[in-house]
Amino acid sequence: MNLNTVILDIDGSLMPIGGGIHVKESVKNALIEVEKKGYTFIINSARESQGVLPLAHQLEMDKYGGYVISFSGALGTDMKTGEQFLQYPIPDQKAEQLWQIALSYDFVPCIGTEEFMIVRDWTEGYGIDFGNGGTDFVVTPRYQNFMTDTVWKGCVSGEPEALTKAFPNLKKDLAALGLDAIQSIPSTVDVFQHGVSKMRALDELFEKIGIGWQNCTAIGDTDGDAECIRKAAYGVTPANGSALCKEAADFVVPSVDEDGCLVWLNQLIEGKID
Repeated sequence: MNLNTVILDIDGSLMPIGGGIHVKESVKNALIEVEKKGYTFIINSARESQGVLPLAHQLEMDKYGGYVISFSGALGTDMKTGEQFLQYPIPDQKAEQLWQIALSYDFVPCIGTEEFMIVRDWTEGYGIDFGNGGTDFVVTPRYQNFMTDTVWKGCVSGEPEALTKAFPNLKKDLAALGLDAIQSIPSTVDVFQHGVSKMRALDELFEKIGIGWQNCTAIGDTDGDAECIRKAAYGVTPANGSALCKEAADFVVPSVDEDGCLVWLNQLIEGKID
């Protein structure tokens, strides 16, 4: 295989969900060794930029080069130049309409900018996002006072059973605004400008830098990562990965709780992937 690019999911792959903004030292050291072998990293995450960029700096991607895709593909950053090569924001008017729709369902809305996650109230779902670190949350009914930056995502959060029941209708209401909704965890729906996805972001980046899926190895753990794992020349998922990821993967490593990604990273370091 002519591999030169590594696509990294974070939560559930490199660290447990809610594990913060830095990987543990052993994982960091292995990742940097892979970079020293000449591989280019692409971090492809649903996290906000504030929850991804500290990891990119921990991995010295500003030195070795590489790319960060955040907000599930709404924003892409070249770590060496600082160029934002992808920008798919939510217009302010749509963000305000999203806020009102969430309230009409008795759920808790959120508007996500590069600076703040603006939420109407605190929920279990937003607590999970906060556990990922790096993002400041502002709890307020007066969201307009804090919409001073570009809006990259929205969220709707609530009690899991009620949110799951309402999701089909909620998704239709948001689609009428030109917004896509994904129930990322039982207690939270993530909302993006129509067409935004991690896969679209990768395809656009590949065209920009002149690589193909035949050059890539990838790791991921959720259904949203399965297509990436399937398309990569060598796709990997941990034992905690979804059934769809396991079906798509070429190799299943031990669970994220056992630092299973190290098995894959050592394969890359030792040149053991045929």
